[in-house]
Parts: sequence; C-alpha cells; structure tokens
Amino acid sequence: ETLAWLGLAEPKRDDSAPLPGLHVGSSRWFMAVTSGARVFGRAPVYRSRPGHIDPLHVDISLGGRPVASDAGTFRYAAPAPWANGLAEIDVHNTLTIVGLPPARRGPHFLWLTWPTARVVEATIIHDELVRVVMENTSWSAHGILHRRTCEIHGGGVTIVDEVTSPPDRPTQVSLQWLIDGPATELSLNCSSPITVDETRAAEQNVRGWISEGYAAKRGATSVRVSAHLQAGRLRIVSAFGEQRVQRRTPTSLNEAAAQAEAFLPKKAHL
Repeated sequence: ETLAWLGLAEPKRDDSAPLPGLHVGSSRWFMAVTSGARVFGRAPVYRSRPGHIDPLHVDISLGGRPVASDAGTFRYAAPAPWANGLAEIDVHNTLTIVGLPPARRGPHFLWLTWPTARVVEATIIHDELVRVVMENTSWSAHGILHRRTCEIHGGGVTIVDEVTSPPDRPTQVSLQWLIDGPATELSLNCSSPITVDETRAAEQNVRGWISEGYAAKRGATSVRVSAHLQAGRLRIVSAFGEQRVQRRTPTSLNEAAAQAEAFLPKKAHL
C-alpha cells in the first residue's frame, strides 16, 4: 500500500532465496514464505500513535496471488462512512470482541487507548510448513485472550483463532476476512454455532473494499463470522488453498465443532 501511494513499483522478489523463509521484525511483524504461500502478519508494538487498529491481522497470498488482503486507507476526509473509515479493527483480517473494542478512539486521528499484542512462537517445522503463533492481549483486564496460530503450508494456509474468557462472562466474537475474490476462497469450521455475513462493494458500507492508493478503491468480498463462546472457549479454523480442499465441509454443527476441536495437537503433559 505504501509503495502504491508513492507511485513506486513493488520490488522484485528474490526467487533464489532459500525456502521456507521466516522473518520476524523488531516491531513484531512477521513474513513467512513457502514454495506456494506467503503470509504477512502483525502483532504490533506501538511506539507512536497508531494509524490503524489491526492486532493479529494477516495478509495471505497463494501462488503469487493475493487471497486475503489489507483494506488500505482510501481517504482521511470524506463524507460518512469514508472519513478514515478503514482504520477500525473490524475491516481487518482479524478477530474482535463485540462491544469491547481493543482501542478507544478520540477526535480526529487520536486513539485514547492502544491495543497490545505479541508474537509467541515463530518456527520452521519442515520444508513445507511454517508456524507462527500470536496473541492479542488487549482485553487482558477483562480476562479475555485471543490466540492466533498461522500454519503456512506449501500450497495453502490454515488460521486457527482461539478465544478464552471467564466462563460466566457472555462473550461474542466477530472474525473478518477480506477476500480478494469470491468467498469460496475460504472454508470455515467452528467449535460453536456461527452466523456468516458476506458483503461485496456496497457503496455505503466500508466492508468489501480494497484501497491500494489514496482515494482509489475496488470491490472485494468481506466475510464476517460471528459466534459466542461456550464455557469460556471458542475455536474458529479458517482454511485457504489446498488446506481448504483437504478440510471437507462438515455436514453438521456437531461435526464442525469436532473438526475445530481436533485440529491442533493436544499439549503433552509432562
């Protein structure tokens, strides 16, 4: 996005670089690359005023083609809803707690509180698998934790979002994916019943748009998933590319819950 604003071309990728590749920056962003997939993610540490609120956001490309993208900025000053309308967390590829935003907005470009996040693990498992785990700790005062596990395979990507909260606290989450194409690029499984809302390029809605340069935008597909925690726990599995094909669509909510629950290996007890 920054290069587009400046009118500069994207630098050529070094195809001779060894694969898989994994790099974690000092400000807690990461880039993971395999032979057929690339994921850029953010668990930002803010040292100055945030521009966008996007903890645990990820961009996903498969075979050199963007699949899940950042919305960009579009315009800072415009009639509603477009006055800096792409700054909030709910237009990014991440999860938020309904009614409990991770940052509190002030006037103009001021954020009165900032989100907090961290990279917990970044590991090359083998030639065709990289795993990165991030946590959004913005809701720790409420006893809520969002943990995101990104598994980057040779031809696909799996994102596992796990949320925990006090069991007696009613908690609803909203997960957004901005798909650069049809919603069929994505498959979903969840440990609880879900509702899915799909929006594409509605002029009076900030969802379903990608802005690659200032005051320019094009249509995309916003897929928003809503679910409630059960007994203080929730797991949503989002799959792209070959991982989407391999993860057969469940025939019932019970099967979806079982698939989501069984996806990650259980921790060994020593």
